Amino acid sequence: MLFAKFFLFRAAEFFFLTDFDRIWARFNQATRCFKGLLNYESLYRWYIQEAINSMIKDKVMYAELRPMLMDKTIPSDDGDSQLDHFAQMRLISEELEKKQIQLKEAGQLHKFPFGFKIIYCTPRSIPKEWMQREIQDCIKLKLQFPDLICGFDLVGAEDRPNHIGYYRDELLAMVTTCKTLKIHLPFMFHAGETLLDTGGSKNPRNSNLYECVLLNAKRVGHGFSLLKHPVLVEEFKKRQICIELCPTSNELLHLCRNVKEHPYPEILAQGIPCTVNADNPSLFR
Repeated sequence: MLFAKFFLFRAAEFFFLTDFDRIWARFNQATRCFKGLLNYESLYRWYIQEAINSMIKDKVMYAELRPMLMDKTIPSDDGDSQLDHFAQMRLISEELEKKQIQLKEAGQLHKFPFGFKIIYCTPRSIPKEWMQREIQDCIKLKLQFPDLICGFDLVGAEDRPNHIGYYRDELLAMVTTCKTLKIHLPFMFHAGETLLDTGGSKNPRNSNLYECVLLNAKRVGHGFSLLKHPVLVEEFKKRQICIELCPTSNELLHLCRNVKEHPYPEILAQGIPCTVNADNPSLFR
């Protein structure tokens, strides 16, 4: 009886979600499903191999993967030990090196000459104490794998807490630490993937796009709502902040009815550097 009541409550809760929230809920469910299927040693290695083969097939010469690294370990095949982030990154490096050697011996290195790198991702919904830990872990991995780790990102639905500025102190401390250690870890934030761009609140000062400018982000994922901020448009252009456009993803999230209504022509016309991306091709095909 208690289970039935709980199920009805969850069903009712889902019914009152907006289309945007429902799609995000489905996306998060699929992501959690993938994690459960892939998070052990040999399958993790297989997944990296298949990802590289898929990129070569699609004529991708360079890629940056955004894994969610909140889970600190994955099980070994025998179940007797756990592979931490260092072991996981070493596994990725081994598979990348193995593939490049294979391609070089076959005279086909031109098919995947630049390999790929990792952007460390963490959700924007965690407490500040957790964010400090995530930043520390990211810096440690950068020191251990300087040629593999290339950036830091906050991900998750932007119409919910927290906005990027909520972690301003932690992110600024990260910048200071990186300067002290003489390492380069640019911010590549997801921002503007929403109609409102108020970081899960009704406060117009809570703009993730604005925070991207203040924190000197190198790139911004999506930037769909940028054109609503003419001053920020000029700042993005002046600072040459690149926008990773994802038109099909924005359509699936109902930010626009179809790609013909997407603002990417106007963004390009403003002289802002852009890339066009698939965004989660394994889910969205």
